[in-house]
Amino acid sequence: MHYPRDHDFRRIEMEQVKANSLVFILTYDGNDGELLSMMNHFIERPERPLLISVTEADNNTIQNLSDINLYIFTDEVHLNHADISSRISTIAILELILYQYIEDYEK
Repeated sequence: MHYPRDHDFRRIEMEQVKANSLVFILTYDGNDGELLSMMNHFIERPERPLLISVTEADNNTIQNLSDINLYIFTDEVHLNHADISSRISTIAILELILYQYIEDYEK
């Protein structure tokens, strides 16, 4: 599943998620309202997907709702009210997961 930019398209895509799906939730602070709403939607289903979150190493709502939480460590950097924090640790985690998937898939 890709993550469409438009909210309405995201709601439609959520219905494509099945019980055997993996849903990755990427958010540093772990308290994004739209992501929390999406997670609650999945949790309320009789057959729910596996929810994997990548958040900061802090007790937050999204990590507590996730089946698996992976922590990232980075400094939050804001400039002119824009978040310019590094995303490298998140990308590294996703690449490691992808490489492991490819390795297992080829067996």
